[in-house]
Amino acid sequence: MLSPIDPNQIQEYFGNERVIRLVFEQLSKDCYPFIEFSIDGLDLSDDSIKEPIYERLVKSFSEELERTDRLDHSNLLSLIYRVDLNKQRYNACVEFSMNYDCLARELLNREFKKVLFRLYYQQMNDQKE
Repeated sequence: MLSPIDPNQIQEYFGNERVIRLVFEQLSKDCYPFIEFSIDGLDLSDDSIKEPIYERLVKSFSEELERTDRLDHSNLLSLIYRVDLNKQRYNACVEFSMNYDCLARELLNREFKKVLFRLYYQQMNDQKE
């Protein structure tokens, strides 16, 4: 059972494979057709990899954001709009120069919040029935 979700506590779910998969599904939906992002190269179940799942996802997504920005900046902006990243968070990532790692983290955190809120309210509905 998920507890009420505090946006400041989403880090608790960064290692949860089920939540990561749901976040990736949400990210894939939101990215299409702007970015074709794949989780295929990320082995979520390999415990021998020292780098946490979330950090591997950030790194991979950051590289894809940079590639997309170089090919077509408008696609990157469309993605940011679709994910509904607020302007202050976007501006913090691009204030002095484009920081793709920061942008990847902000977009992923937004997707985590969407997924966690959906799970929480699904859970609440299930309890009512």
